[in-house]
Formats: sequence, C-alpha cells, structure tokens
Amino acid sequence: MKKAQSISINTIVVAIIALLVLVIVVFVFGKQIGDWFETTNTCETAGGSCDKGQLSGGGCNREEGYALVPGASCPEKNTPCCRKIIFDE
Repeated sequence: MKKAQSISINTIVVAIIALLVLVIVVFVFGKQIGDWFETTNTCETAGGSCDKGQLSGGGCNREEGYALVPGASCPEKNTPCCRKIIFDE
C-alpha cells in the first residue's frame, strides 16, 4: 500500500505567517492611499473656494461666473466648492 502524502506543519505555519503579513501590508497601504485621496480631494487643491459669498440659492453663483467643482470637498458641511470660470475672448 502507498502512504498518503501530507503537507508538513512547517509549510502550514509559513503559509499562515505569509497570509498575515499580506493582510497587514494591504491594510497599511490601503489606509495610506485613502489618506492621500482625502488630502488631494479638497476644494483648494482643485482650484476652488468654499467662500459663501460665491453662493446663490444653495449652489454656485452662475451669474457671477462661478461653477461647481465636482468631487471636491469643503470642510464645512453642505457648502459646495465653487471656482471662477474664465473665458478667453
């Protein structure tokens, strides 16, 4: 009769340690990428302003030439990020 082959305990321990290291690396880099997106997604870095003087009826004052910057966030809740639109003539 043939003996059944099995995985050694050392192989199992090494696989578990490698899996734990992989999970820790993914967690650390995932958090750093999230922090990077948070800092690059601000209104100032998008070239806009959170000034309430630019607002009109809850949105950016289009009559004054301001437009909403999509995806940019302001520190104060429910304040849109507005940017002055300059048209070349």
